[in-house]
Amino acid sequence: MASANNAVAVPTCERYECPSAVYHADTDSISNSMLGTLIDSPELYYGMYVARTITEERSSELDLGDVTHDAILCGGGFSAHCMEIPASALNKDGHKKGKPWDDFKAEHKRYVLLKPKEFASVRLMYDGIMANEKARMILESEGPVESCWKWNCTLTGMSRRARLDKFAERRMIVGDLKTTADITPRGFIGGVAKWRYHVQNVYYQDAIHAETGECPQFVFIAVEKKQPFRCRCFDLDDVFIQRGEQLKNEKLLELSDRKRTGCWTAPDSNLIVTLGAPYWLGNLDQWNLNGVEAE
Repeated sequence: MASANNAVAVPTCERYECPSAVYHADTDSISNSMLGTLIDSPELYYGMYVARTITEERSSELDLGDVTHDAILCGGGFSAHCMEIPASALNKDGHKKGKPWDDFKAEHKRYVLLKPKEFASVRLMYDGIMANEKARMILESEGPVESCWKWNCTLTGMSRRARLDKFAERRMIVGDLKTTADITPRGFIGGVAKWRYHVQNVYYQDAIHAETGECPQFVFIAVEKKQPFRCRCFDLDDVFIQRGEQLKNEKLLELSDRKRTGCWTAPDSNLIVTLGAPYWLGNLDQWNLNGVEAE
């Protein structure tokens, strides 16, 4: 928590409640995902959040991870959120089409409606999470779910925001739900690096620190997206935290500077970038493009 510890003043912080769509539509306050966009591409950040000429493309397919996330956090348990679609509500090809489907959908608007295979997968992911003692302890502890936080950044003066899955307030733990293809520590570390969860970790800790002056423990509650749908809880070591803090602060300062100058080009945009051969290239050279061993 380097930025918080070195702060010259206590930042103004507020908690607030709002629907997910409203929260994500806010481009005035900087979120962790917005900072991630800047890291990936300043040009993309400009198009999405400044000029607003680029809109995020969302898949129309149901994300079972999102459904599990909502079922865990919505309260009331799995059956209060999800419902299995009976065969009688689907057409002869098993699709959600036709009058029986339209009638069933209209009658059960408050539920996420899932085909039998989808329903079984989400149910097992939900059960896997709730069977994990540490995950259940965090999720059932006193404290808000999907709470929104907004505070002034002491490093840049910009408004920042975060939406926390679960804040176990008395335990001072932030729980964040993740779905993953590989639940092993080695596999999840790859996800941390790829998706920069270490930046999210310190970014969300800043929200709590801004209000309480304390740094909460941040715990990833990860569940497999496939059988046997195991759940594991992870936190990050000091090296991960230090690197996340450094990258977060660098990019917040960069964003502040780009807002001031109006320059949104990436550092390598006008360079000729030399690519180094990867270590595995020699293995690929043993085969030609037709899959026949080369002479």
